[in-house]
Amino acid sequence: MLILVGGEKGGNGKSSFAQNIAVHLTTTEHPKVLIVDCDDHQSSLDWINTRATNTALSHIDGIRLFGKIRNDLLNLKSRHDYVVIDCGGLDNLALGAAMSVSQKVLLPVRPKQRDLKNLSFLDDAISTCRLVNPNMTASIVLSQCTASAEQTQRINDARQQCQALSLHVLETVSHHHSAYDEAEETGHSVNEIEPNSQAAKELDAIIKEFLKVSLTN
Repeated sequence: MLILVGGEKGGNGKSSFAQNIAVHLTTTEHPKVLIVDCDDHQSSLDWINTRATNTALSHIDGIRLFGKIRNDLLNLKSRHDYVVIDCGGLDNLALGAAMSVSQKVLLPVRPKQRDLKNLSFLDDAISTCRLVNPNMTASIVLSQCTASAEQTQRINDARQQCQALSLHVLETVSHHHSAYDEAEETGHSVNEIEPNSQAAKELDAIIKEFLKVSLTN
């Protein structure tokens, strides 16, 4: 299966979601998992290299791809159980190529107006890619939220804007937690460093909900 975590905006936790999804798949299903890093910052490759120094952690492979990567991804799909693609918006060629072949797409969006202005781009990209990839499921996850009355309203408004475009939005949202930064810096998943934390429970719920999304959602 090809799983894309992407979007045009940066700074929304995309790489962290990709890394945690990869660990979840590796530790719960024991498959052969590969992370493809298409982001100029190469955050996931740095995370993989750091993870490789700790032999107590499950091994995850990673490679760097950019540009017109459709055929590369199809080739990798035949050799791995799961390919998790971390794709930033600066390389729109890679983002479009990845979306055209991925079975599942996760799009982190912060409940901020400058991010929500990008929803029409995501809607157009999803609609275009479904012409060649009709079985793709795409989900928005509202990310980096804070616990406040004002933020609750922002989350509700963001959800309504997504639904107005018929974009599927996960029920579970992601909040600011220091565990996300600590995990990315040390090559861990959130569950590996703080398994009983609110961050781990939240992320586990997001991943499980995302992986269960079907075309009927």
